[in-house]
Amino acid sequence: MRLDRNFPSLPSGFPLLFSSVLKTFREFLCPETIPHYQGSWGEPQILLPCTTTCASNPENLNLTTQFCTYSGSSAFSSLSVSPVPPKISPPPVPSSPPSFGGPVTLNVGGTLYSTTLETLTRFPDSMLGAMFRAGTPIPPNLNTQGGGHYFIDRDGKAFRHILNFLRLGRLDLPRGYGETALLRAEADFYQIRPLLDALRELEASRGTPAPTAALLHADVDASPRQVHFSARRGPHHYELSSVQVDTFRANIFCTDPECLGAMRARFGVASEDRAEGGPHFHLEWAPRPAELPEVEYRRLGLQPLWTGGPGERREVVGTPAFLEEVLRVALEHGFRLDSVFPDPEDLLNSRSLRFVRH
Repeated sequence: MRLDRNFPSLPSGFPLLFSSVLKTFREFLCPETIPHYQGSWGEPQILLPCTTTCASNPENLNLTTQFCTYSGSSAFSSLSVSPVPPKISPPPVPSSPPSFGGPVTLNVGGTLYSTTLETLTRFPDSMLGAMFRAGTPIPPNLNTQGGGHYFIDRDGKAFRHILNFLRLGRLDLPRGYGETALLRAEADFYQIRPLLDALRELEASRGTPAPTAALLHADVDASPRQVHFSARRGPHHYELSSVQVDTFRANIFCTDPECLGAMRARFGVASEDRAEGGPHFHLEWAPRPAELPEVEYRRLGLQPLWTGGPGERREVVGTPAFLEEVLRVALEHGFRLDSVFPDPEDLLNSRSLRFVRH
């Protein structure tokens, strides 16, 4: 502060007035805002900053102060205080489930389902209830994928019955449903206790005890061979021809007699030359090429392999068709795929499948 004490025209009461004004502004403004006194003969003035804002002012106010030339009365003519609201950045919003009432799309094993949060949280103690509970952050493995879908790496086909149970509150399966073991495993994963209880009651009503632990192994091998035969082209004209015939050999081993019997029935194994007894059996077949005459086919001792029941009998022409039937029977009896050899990404063209049931 600069104060010149050599003003002959300054009245005797002005220093006391100026000291009171200075004290008031020091208490209200920040410490670094200091008023200055400047004057000349005949024109005493008090000059303050027009606008000041500082961090030590808790109200974060803009203060506009105007002073006029001293004329023997008050040292200032006007004082205006205008509040300026501080800028507040919104806090980061954590990842959370969508709001109740709106649709939710789930991608379960590649199958899309649309439902609501009310349905998913019908049983709060279940894993789905914990996943989508209001205010619970979404786990990293459930972050939305492309298109806003929540991905769950489980069986998409079985989730249909899981979702229907959440909607209806009761177990409603189609007639002849044969994958109760798969559905029970999915219900156990999602920790839906009422559904597990309903499945136990269903199995008890059917008189089928809970399956015991078992092992199922199926391997298949293909070996091509060249077959030569005489083809008749005319009354006295024969021609030597050849064709490639693919011969398939498969071995099935299963510690569950019921599943093993279903596998034999699926492939029509009835004769003793195919059914060797014990927990395993052997299959050998060779589809007949169109170029090979039926007579030559029978003469070579080759035979096809058929599957399916009455009215849906079909020929097994290769490895994919054989493994597909094995997979169906295994799932119907509560088995789970444990290993694939040699390429897990190419299931139906593999050479060996291993199933387990706990």
